[in-house]
Amino acid sequence: MEVPRQHAVGRMRLLVMAAAPVAMVVVGVFSLLNLANWYHAGQLPDDYQSFNTERFQVYHPKGLEGRAKAIVEEAEAFLLQAPVAFRPFLGDLTPPERQVRLTLFRNQEEFIRFTQDSLQEDMSSNGGYFDAANLEIVLVLTKSKTDSLGIRHEVAHLLVARGGGRFGTEMPRWLNEGLATWLETADVSEPGSSGLLADWVRLVAAATTVPPEIQEIIAFDGKDFRSENNDLVYAYSNLLIHFLMRHSRESFFAFARSVLEGKPADVVGFENAFGSVVNLEEPFRRYVRRLVSEFDAEYRERVIRGETLEF
Repeated sequence: MEVPRQHAVGRMRLLVMAAAPVAMVVVGVFSLLNLANWYHAGQLPDDYQSFNTERFQVYHPKGLEGRAKAIVEEAEAFLLQAPVAFRPFLGDLTPPERQVRLTLFRNQEEFIRFTQDSLQEDMSSNGGYFDAANLEIVLVLTKSKTDSLGIRHEVAHLLVARGGGRFGTEMPRWLNEGLATWLETADVSEPGSSGLLADWVRLVAAATTVPPEIQEIIAFDGKDFRSENNDLVYAYSNLLIHFLMRHSRESFFAFARSVLEGKPADVVGFENAFGSVVNLEEPFRRYVRRLVSEFDAEYRERVIRGETLEF
């Protein structure tokens, strides 16, 4: 139906007047994002370049565009597939609507300089991070296999922290990192399966330190995950969520969903979900010892055959 011109003009004026404040906000947000990106680019080495995809704005060293595109392809696929695959277990993980800024550093040295300047933190023992407030992923380029795991790990953090319209879920670090280490190797075509454990068990098998108790693991904080021995912190967080899945899969995912929805995840919340921490200690230690024993046996067999384990 055609609207008479005089009425159309009047309505247009009203629409313009009504839309003006919204337009100003949109323009303001767009300008702030451009300013933030300009500032970000200024913090990078001079030869870094950028390109855009539907969901990512990517910064990478000159000459590595092909590698950067392969990583982004992996990230976009996981960003779209994981929410569908894991919704029955973790609830709403809807990706954010605006672009994610992704910076791929050539080496650890450039990454450390960047994090010291931008975060004022020592992240020399880490290879990347996800910043929920700025919707940003930063990753150090390594080998092809670990590039793939690294980007999936950080996208997992993004989905957990920003999915479903949330701005940044307050989640205990052991659960946040444990979920990310599980999701980075979990099979999206078979979402009910466990992620791969070999790398984490290998680290525990090689450790000479006394394994932490469950109470210590659920008390891990940001400093622990940035520490010099953080590989074991990640390993025990991963093994704890696998143990809890075995202990009571239904209880674990109900607990994880409740935490994602903002419910308490302290010791009381943990014990409401799984029972007494004290009573879980020995079963957890038996579980870890069994994994280490199986790993050692497989390693010895391969050494006898003249083979080596691939990680």
